[in-house]
Amino acid sequence: MKKFGAVVLSAVVLFVFSAVLFAQEKGSCGMKGGGMDGKCMMGPKMVLAMASELNLTTEQMDKLKKITDEMPAKGEVKDDAKNDMEACKAEMQKDTPDETKINAMIDKQADNHKAAMKKRMQTMLAVHAILTKEQREILKKKMEEKKENMKKSMDKMKDAKDK
Repeated sequence: MKKFGAVVLSAVVLFVFSAVLFAQEKGSCGMKGGGMDGKCMMGPKMVLAMASELNLTTEQMDKLKKITDEMPAKGEVKDDAKNDMEACKAEMQKDTPDETKINAMIDKQADNHKAAMKKRMQTMLAVHAILTKEQREILKKKMEEKKENMKKSMDKMKDAKDK
């Protein structure tokens, strides 16, 4: 019975760890309904890359650069999550794992995931506030085109795989 509990707990820990990494890697575009109005919205780096298409002003670009500078490095977040996961695994491999300690680790990982999601939303809202309505419409159209292109690419890969 103890082995079954350890397996279940390990699965939960792996789920939380993968959720943290997924949120950091994919950002809002990887989550269903993650963007504004249920649409995917690009982060400040991607918006800056589209500066000419969006006709961004110098002031808007400066504000977006400031937001970008305040964002944590993806490597930091991944390293923290990986270290947390390794600590949890190490505890699980002990002869007598401490369930309270493991639960605390899981809670910490879940809190980190929640904080990362909130930070991502704050960033998206800040980008939204910087852009004009017209720029948001252009961005929305570009994102829909990107989504459609990705869908076509995925369909082609699936078709090639099925053959």
